[in-house]
Amino acid sequence: MRARTNLLVGCVAGASIVAAAYAVLVRLSTPGDMVSIPPPAMVDAERLEDARLIRIGRDGRELLIEQSDDVWRLPALGGYEANQVAVNSWLDRLRELRIIEPRTANPELLPRLGLDHGTAATDTAGATVEVSTPEGSLIADLVVGKSAPEFVLPGRSALYLRQSDGDQAWVAQGALPLSLDIQDWIDPVIFELAPDDIRSLTFVDGQNTPIQIVRQGSGRFDIVAADEVLAPSVQGYNPLIEAFSPLMAVNVMTKTIAAEREPVFLVYLSLKNRLLIEIEVMPLSADNSTDVTIRSFLADRVGLDPYRASSLQDRVEILNETRGNWLFRLPPETGMLLRQTFDELQRLAEASTDRS
Repeated sequence: MRARTNLLVGCVAGASIVAAAYAVLVRLSTPGDMVSIPPPAMVDAERLEDARLIRIGRDGRELLIEQSDDVWRLPALGGYEANQVAVNSWLDRLRELRIIEPRTANPELLPRLGLDHGTAATDTAGATVEVSTPEGSLIADLVVGKSAPEFVLPGRSALYLRQSDGDQAWVAQGALPLSLDIQDWIDPVIFELAPDDIRSLTFVDGQNTPIQIVRQGSGRFDIVAADEVLAPSVQGYNPLIEAFSPLMAVNVMTKTIAAEREPVFLVYLSLKNRLLIEIEVMPLSADNSTDVTIRSFLADRVGLDPYRASSLQDRVEILNETRGNWLFRLPPETGMLLRQTFDELQRLAEASTDRS
């Protein structure tokens, strides 16, 4: 008898929990006459082509992406170029958001959807998204909340959102990245080169004789110091050459971070078109990881006709303007290759000195 009583009590309790959950779901879904609410135009899709400023905010933090001269830039990095593909893809995703159905308009229930009005660092506060024109006219002004559960829109991505000045929540089909990490938005390519464009690499440390790796073709290189060939026609440097084509960054910083750091060594890239790129290699962190900053782009005009020299100078000025004021952290494998090559060349030079 007692067992039957316990079973009955358990069934009643379980039914109560299910009923309560259903009641919450109904309250978040279609209370009252919500079904008749016409979906609003959350994004003025026709004007997205005029977008010049993107603002994403959450938990009191903010990310700005601003367009100038038809290039998306990151003001927090002094105007460094954003990843144009990533920004345009984000705008496409914003354009493709489709309102599916209404949810709650009760402010007390908004936190459950991640659409709280608060700015505290909690998972109930939504991310604010603003997109505007040069004149400041808003194209989109949203609060984006949590991703919707799978059962809301089976087989498709969905999220909750609302207009920033309203309480009505909606389910929208689509996904919208909302990262505030500026490194997720940078252009990772410092500069693009084809491996065959690189004529030589010169390593300089300020104390020893500069040492060059000079391309001879077919994957072979001469190691040269003070016009003396230390090792002719050696192999094994293709991975280093390929690491510069293109040269990628995993982090971008302003130069003020390393204002008092001394470089470990310099690397000069000499290209076939006589463009010379000076790179400074330095440790920026306690773990002595390798970072580089492009100090300057130099053009050797010797032997060039005036037309080509002018074209080169234009390229140099563009590189200085777009890349000359920042520090770039290389991928770990590229930094390791640079350090290993530098140490190897120094040992080769010391061995040559001992023989002489």
